[in-house]
Amino acid sequence: MAALLDVAWPQTAADGAPSAVGGFSADGWAQVRFLEAPWCDGCGAPFEHDLGAGVRCAPCEARPFAFDRLRAACAYDERSRDLVLQFKHGDRLEHAKLFAAWLARAGRELIAEAEAVVPVPLHPLRLLKRRYN
Repeated sequence: MAALLDVAWPQTAADGAPSAVGGFSADGWAQVRFLEAPWCDGCGAPFEHDLGAGVRCAPCEARPFAFDRLRAACAYDERSRDLVLQFKHGDRLEHAKLFAAWLARAGRELIAEAEAVVPVPLHPLRLLKRRYN
């Protein structure tokens, strides 16, 4: 049935292109800047060079967060911003598995060491508008 629906209404990639592998067109994949180590141990901001384990960037040292560490899957820029906002506000829930895989990859080491993974609570009115957290 899904194949028949794909013929009638071809899926589009998250970047608006026709159906693509993994949710993105080739151009879309090339434009997403995935974050890789070395990075700040606190906020996950990428470093130009490996400075060693546990090193934090100047902003994290100057003003520590209320949490220990975080990671982002990709740079939040003009390319990824549209993708994230389509997911959050445009009901593009078909990309949830793709984004979950990105986040699991980015946070692999943190998840392995974590006692718990807790979502950031969404305000009840926003939850009502989005229908999911």
